[in-house]
Amino acid sequence: LERAPFDRIILTAAPPEIPQGLIEQLAVHGKLVAPEGVGRQRIVVLEKRADGSLNRKETIGVRFVPMVR
Repeated sequence: LERAPFDRIILTAAPPEIPQGLIEQLAVHGKLVAPEGVGRQRIVVLEKRADGSLNRKETIGVRFVPMVR
């Protein structure tokens, strides 16, 4: 995308797993917040470290609509 990388990405629909394409668009020290899962879903917070690795934190259980392509 033209404006990537993004400092923050928020999803409002739940993919089974966070898409790699979104992670690639996340800036260093950026955060991505999203529901993740099929059936049992959790809010996931990803933060991209300076070396490109991710810090992943799972929080509360939720129920969102599934993400479709």
